[in-house]
Amino acid sequence: MTKVIMVLPRYLPIIGGAEVQCSRLIREFNKTGKVNIVSIVTRRVSNTLEKKEYIDNIPVTRIPPSGTGMLVEYIFCLLLIFYLLLNHKKYDVIHCHASSIFGLSCSLVGFLLKKKVIIKISTNGEIGSMQSSSIKRCISRFLSKYCTYIALNSEGYSEVNCYLSKAHKCIIPNGIDFNINHEKNLELATVIRKKLHNMYGEDIYICVFVGRFVTRKGIREIYECGADLTANGKKIIFVLIGDSELQRDAINFEYDHLHNFYIAGRKKNVFPYLIAGDLFISPSHKEGLPNTVLEALSVGKVCILSDILPHQEIAYEHPKNVILFKTGDAQELKQTIINYLELNPHKSSLHSYVQIEDNVLLDKYSISCIAEQYCLLYKDKSNAS
Repeated sequence: MTKVIMVLPRYLPIIGGAEVQCSRLIREFNKTGKVNIVSIVTRRVSNTLEKKEYIDNIPVTRIPPSGTGMLVEYIFCLLLIFYLLLNHKKYDVIHCHASSIFGLSCSLVGFLLKKKVIIKISTNGEIGSMQSSSIKRCISRFLSKYCTYIALNSEGYSEVNCYLSKAHKCIIPNGIDFNINHEKNLELATVIRKKLHNMYGEDIYICVFVGRFVTRKGIREIYECGADLTANGKKIIFVLIGDSELQRDAINFEYDHLHNFYIAGRKKNVFPYLIAGDLFISPSHKEGLPNTVLEALSVGKVCILSDILPHQEIAYEHPKNVILFKTGDAQELKQTIINYLELNPHKSSLHSYVQIEDNVLLDKYSISCIAEQYCLLYKDKSNAS
């Protein structure tokens, strides 16, 4: 059985798209038994995190240093290289869930050890950013010959093809478990809905955002357009799930004067909030393939998304559930929300009743399908250096 080591810049309990997707993939491998995930290596971004622990029955090792900033990331990558070299007998494949300097570090180890390396492009644009200087460009082009890049969609694939034409590459999207039993989530959603009605009144619509409070996630646009927003005479409440902790480009706002904003904080399980809401919003400026949008579509939500290319691709596949607006335009976001709710006044759930809609995602987004594609890729020896 192929032995795989997972590498991430950070991991659970810190929650982001890469962390969630890695955890889903590991749980699927645990069920099928087709792949042996020997360990997860990540950075100990906070001193409050354990140096070693088990998550999903997989050993997690956190390497220093803690904190944010470019310097600590470079130091981590140096230590990561030494760790992977010292533990080379424990794994056959390195699966890195980030590109940039993290992917380059893993590619270097793969080159030195003749090991297979898989690099996932979690956010489109990262490959282009590695071409900002002649040294970076030369290093990335040389090492790209000794790894396989995983793009999440056609935009990411085209980016690799443009900058790293000799690299092995393929498209494997993010995925979600289609077999989740939402009975408990539905009960929690009803509780959340009642709580919001008690706080803000009976006549409300609820818009849900899930993500980090950073510039590229478009949180500023929600802040700018959301104050005292109404449709059909009802208040529009914005429920924000996430935080800005340990983010280099964090945005901290004063929400006290925004009476229609509810900050729920970081949540391990976002489904109760998605089910409780009337709309899902993602104004993101850059993405690979956002887990949050897949999660919202899996419970049948209508999604108002920025018109970046990954969102356009999702909109093309799910036209009945996705509405696009111009990226970065807070006023257009505002008008899109109002227009949709005024055309669909029934969308607001009753105080005492919340229902879950059918999953509208295409089968290719099933985590079982995605795990099978990775399983075949791990076993393929053609891309090992």
